[in-house]
Amino acid sequence: MLATPHDTLFKALFSHPRRAAEVLRVMLPSQVARHIDWSTLVHKSGSFIDEEMRGRHVDLLFSAMMAGRTVQIYLLFEHQSSYDPTMARRLVRYMDRIWDAVTEANASRLPVILPIVLYHG
Repeated sequence: MLATPHDTLFKALFSHPRRAAEVLRVMLPSQVARHIDWSTLVHKSGSFIDEEMRGRHVDLLFSAMMAGRTVQIYLLFEHQSSYDPTMARRLVRYMDRIWDAVTEANASRLPVILPIVLYHG
């Protein structure tokens, strides 16, 4: 069960690849977004955030083709009302968990991860 109504809304809106693509196209820099084949966007299961942060964060992971290579698009929604100067460090930790999961699946190459934070503070 999700922690808040915000979590439920976020998951409902962004779990569907077509809806997520509409938002991600606008959020990513245009020089990046135009190279992504949005028709290949797929929602991946799993969460990579810390247990203690689950009440303030919801995350989604997608994969898509970009310039002939699979990329991961990691979307994090932050439910805190104040700026967190350590957010970049936390994102790196979450990205490392994604790479760990890929490594455990015996992938030959680590994927590029495009992290995006939606903050509502």
